[in-house]
Amino acid sequence: MRVTLDLTTRRRALQLAATAAAVFRPSASTAAQKLEFTTTDSGLRWADIKVGNGDLAVDTGSRVTFHAIGRLVGKQGWIYVNTQADDDDPYRLVCGDGSMIAGVDEGLRGMRAGGTRRLVIPSPLGYQDRSHEPIPRSFGQKQRLYTTVLNENRLRQEAEGLGAGNDVAGVVAIDVEMINVRPPARSVASRVLVPAAAAAELDWSDAVFSAPTAAATAAKAQNTQLASALLLPLFAYKVGALINGVKLQWYLDATIAFAAVSLVVFASK
Repeated sequence: MRVTLDLTTRRRALQLAATAAAVFRPSASTAAQKLEFTTTDSGLRWADIKVGNGDLAVDTGSRVTFHAIGRLVGKQGWIYVNTQADDDDPYRLVCGDGSMIAGVDEGLRGMRAGGTRRLVIPSPLGYQDRSHEPIPRSFGQKQRLYTTVLNENRLRQEAEGLGAGNDVAGVVAIDVEMINVRPPARSVASRVLVPAAAAAELDWSDAVFSAPTAAATAAKAQNTQLASALLLPLFAYKVGALINGVKLQWYLDATIAFAAVSLVVFASK
């Protein structure tokens, strides 16, 4: 029974592997050219269908905008995302920030705007959870994707037949069309602080601060004179009331006190 099960599992895995090879054949649009795939140390395979001519090449921190057509190898090349055919918005992501599956993050490096690249992403570099892009926008497509690439029973069976990390269920093929590549966003600190080179050229002598200091002193003196002019009538009224034995209502005393404090604060600015 054990031998029969092993043979069945291996036969099924080998059939899936043959299906995977068929999925990677050039489409009608690329049939005239023979794609030359490069295999990286991580196991990612990529080939340029069209080389871009943009000024910037994708690198860590690059802000990228791209269309994607993703196929499930374990589902005979079923398309689980196509932002072009669905008239959907392209993906806008940042390389190296952990928002993408590892295979896409690595596969985008070196691309330029206007280029199209095919990525064949092995399971270890593909979808390990439901939070990494490119994620289908349709609920139905999400379910189809995740029930295939995250199917633990199928992954285990294929791993037994082909070896760990060689399963077909988790393999995806993605064609990426790069629309735009922008440099990394500048941090808030770099936008606010004076660059060191520029700061070194500034004149930090006392003359730089003499004019603002004099202006501030003059403004403060003017405020003090204004406060004194407003306070004098109030104090005169209070003193006159005391001399004549007139007891002011409590709210008049409170008003005078409040005005005095407010004007003192105003004068100190």
